[in-house]
Amino acid sequence: MGRLEGKRIVVTGAASGLGLASAQRFVSEGARVVFVDLKPDQLEEAVANLGAGATGKICDVTDEHAVAELVKSVATELGGIDCYYNNAGVAH
Repeated sequence: MGRLEGKRIVVTGAASGLGLASAQRFVSEGARVVFVDLKPDQLEEAVANLGAGATGKICDVTDEHAVAELVKSVATELGGIDCYYNNAGVAH
């Protein structure tokens, strides 16, 4: 049993870099993790071999309405959210 068994975690910017590494670690520790990113191909690849503990969702975190819908849908699907890791970066 992993340290995060039964936890429900959302990770933004999860298709690459630190977000991907963190999301993968959360899954390896037993959490159910929703990988969130804008890049469908990279997102699909990121969750491909992680089993039922990992799912992917496309979302633009600069769109407040889209984020609200994401949180609502994930909370409904998973029965709540224990951690929201806002890793996605936006350069201006």
